[in-house]
Amino acid sequence: MKKISKNQEPNSLVEHRSNQASSFNNIPAQTKFDLRESLINEQGFICCYCMRRIRLADLGEVQRTKIEHFACQSEHPDLELNYRNLLLSCMGGEGEQKHLQTCDTYKKDKALSINPTDNHRNIEELIKYNAYGEIYSDDHQLNRELDEVLNLNNQVLRNNRRVQYESIKKMIRDEGNKQKGKALKEKYFEDKKNVQFWFF
Repeated sequence: MKKISKNQEPNSLVEHRSNQASSFNNIPAQTKFDLRESLINEQGFICCYCMRRIRLADLGEVQRTKIEHFACQSEHPDLELNYRNLLLSCMGGEGEQKHLQTCDTYKKDKALSINPTDNHRNIEELIKYNAYGEIYSDDHQLNRELDEVLNLNNQVLRNNRRVQYESIKKMIRDEGNKQKGKALKEKYFEDKKNVQFWFF
């Protein structure tokens, strides 16, 4: 997971919300597209949870993304059109067996203790990855939620992260070996030691 900085909400969402009968279920198609486009831009074209790549083409007629309500609609109907509560998620294996599902599809109405948009607790400081492709946290509650609420350590995601990790490690090793002289080589590897890996 990566920290998300919220931008200004689309005007069409503001307009829709001003209508007394407005709800998330009756958002006009163009407003929903504007919303997805705004969310994908502020998230850097990745899923808010698993960080799989989302392409602009995924916003089109064939729905390949979900507008995720961080605080679920069933328990927080007052937030269903609140832009700060909205994120963009991948489809998370919708229609697949439960153990293959992730992200919003797996989460459903379950709660998470930290929002990727939270300005007080930076998710990037709480999340770690290991060489086996596992995502984890030293925060015990968040660590449990990564598995039990979002299923972010399913086999597919772990394999994808491990492949990316090995690829980035090889790239750093190859670039480091091109450095001229022992001191420059050591400095290069020292600089790259704590690099943050975004896997997708």
